[in-house]
Amino acid sequence: MDNIFDYKNFDKIVVTTKREKAENIIKDYAVFGWQKKEVSDDEVFYDVIHITFSRPHVIRNKDELLYLQVCYEEKLNKTADLERYKNLNSSILYCIVLTFCVLTLILGIVNLVKFSNILLGILFIVGCFLVGGTVVLVNKLRKKENGIYNRKFNCLLKDINDILNKVKVLSGVKDER
Repeated sequence: MDNIFDYKNFDKIVVTTKREKAENIIKDYAVFGWQKKEVSDDEVFYDVIHITFSRPHVIRNKDELLYLQVCYEEKLNKTADLERYKNLNSSILYCIVLTFCVLTLILGIVNLVKFSNILLGILFIVGCFLVGGTVVLVNKLRKKENGIYNRKFNCLLKDINDILNKVKVLSGVKDER
């Protein structure tokens, strides 16, 4: 009987991750005593894979390892959230201001063509300046967001490495990372 399905003697876990992060996930879970048994592609998303791990049911320091594994997974999920929302604020600002700029440009062009109101034709020029200003503003905001992101991301990576080092001490695993 394959040890993945021998639930009396082995534990099983299936981890879903992005394809480019799979190698690190496999190495990190090996520190917790998990062995990769199977890798399968996701049926919907091409860049997502499912990795099946197993390990003996009875292992030394299992409770501590499980607790540290939960801490590790929590930090790993936070890094994914950070990556996902990295430039969210600047992107929203960019969309709002750019929409306003485009509407201003359109209104200005329509009024320039009709010459019905030269004052509204100035909106075209104002719209051009707003587009340039928006690009500068969004780039500054994006740089600020990237700095905040990098600080938080590096802090989470340090926490993850600290957790993995504690696990190595508990499980006696040699440093393979």
